Amino acid sequence: MAREYIDIKPEMITWAITRSGFDVDVYLDKNPQVKTWINGEKKPTVRQLETFADKVYIPYGFLLMEKQLDEKCPIPFFRTKTKGNHFNLNVYEAVITMQNRQHWLSEYLSANDYDKPAFVGQYSEERDVTKVVEAIRKILELTPDWAFDLQSTGAAINLLVRKLENVGCVVMFQSMIGFQTNRKIPVSECRGFTLVDELAPCIFINNDDASGAKLFTLVHEFVHIMMGESVGNGSDDTVNEDNEREQFCDAVAAEFLMSEELFRDIWSKRKGDFKRVAAPFKVSGLAVARRALTLGLISEERYFAYYNWLTSLPVPVKQKGGSGDFYATAKKRLGYAFWVHIRNAINSNQLLYRDAYALTGYRGNSFNKLINERL
Repeated sequence: MAREYIDIKPEMITWAITRSGFDVDVYLDKNPQVKTWINGEKKPTVRQLETFADKVYIPYGFLLMEKQLDEKCPIPFFRTKTKGNHFNLNVYEAVITMQNRQHWLSEYLSANDYDKPAFVGQYSEERDVTKVVEAIRKILELTPDWAFDLQSTGAAINLLVRKLENVGCVVMFQSMIGFQTNRKIPVSECRGFTLVDELAPCIFINNDDASGAKLFTLVHEFVHIMMGESVGNGSDDTVNEDNEREQFCDAVAAEFLMSEELFRDIWSKRKGDFKRVAAPFKVSGLAVARRALTLGLISEERYFAYYNWLTSLPVPVKQKGGSGDFYATAKKRLGYAFWVHIRNAINSNQLLYRDAYALTGYRGNSFNKLINERL
């Protein structure tokens, strides 16, 4: 049986390589066969093109189009190193996947007459940091010193997530596309994002971020929900000055996590030691330094000296060990609230197992055990 060769435009191959995040020259050096397709020396077979499509994470049919898709992330992102319409495939797919889950959940909640969370978009015109912080504390039923008696930042994150889920938010912690460890979502591109919906507001947190940063991002993204904005953040602590909305969300998150009154008192008692001041609030030393700068307790020189010192430290290597609790990880990845709705929809015959598998990425015995025994 004769092989079937495919006519493919060279620009579609280079677009697919770039889209996947690879450097074209580096990729072609490692894959000389693909280079022959671009140079017109050879044509790929169907099987070869399918293999190439898998390696660059693109649907096979996309390669056969007349021109490349004009793909843009459906929500704006504020990033540390990139601006404008920068495209990161993994971030894009994370947003699309969460949109699909949110769409199903919103329809399910609507069909079952769930109440709309009143806070979604309620503060779209508010610019008073204190008012929004007071509103968050009332909605989540948390006092200014809510984190003081907790054992760790992780415990603070868990408590805050439970509070957010109790009022109608879905919170998901992920660091890669599906279960593909080679497709990490870079923190510099995406610390988290918010997808606003009147019934199913969703918060995505990059689980590879530092614990203190995840806590801050949780609050920051909840403020976006209150303002009715779907938006993503990949920026560090120093780059939101050029966006008024991001600056406002940062200010609210900082005041919620470190109220000025408590902060000044602890700052004085602990003599401005960043790490010791951070301890009761369960935030990072950098968050304390930024708060101190905002409140005029330290100079810009001291802040940037500390910031530069921190960023110069080697990145800790995560210890490889056991895989941990599979079911606890699954609940965290998609959010306890989302899993409960999936289970209830299946039990009420409003969702087929086939569709539940597609929505969650889990299937078979592990899926059944999770929804029937481990929720």
